[in-house]
Amino acid sequence: MAANEIHLNDVGTQFKLTISDAGSVVDVSSATKTINFRKPDGTCFTRTASNFTDGTDGIIHYITQSGDLDTTGT
Repeated sequence: MAANEIHLNDVGTQFKLTISDAGSVVDVSSATKTINFRKPDGTCFTRTASNFTDGTDGIIHYITQSGDLDTTGT
């Protein structure tokens, strides 16, 4: 599998996001963090994210679990 590819039924794929406001990183260390996903069929689901480090760098992440990536498409 090539890097940066996501496949049907992948488990353990990491989604990593940096939260910023007008280009400045936001300290999310004490924030409640969720990531909203939209599947190719239009349905949406929300997952709880975690700080990637300590949160002061604004980076959060979520690692997929069984059932998260169960629909093909873009």
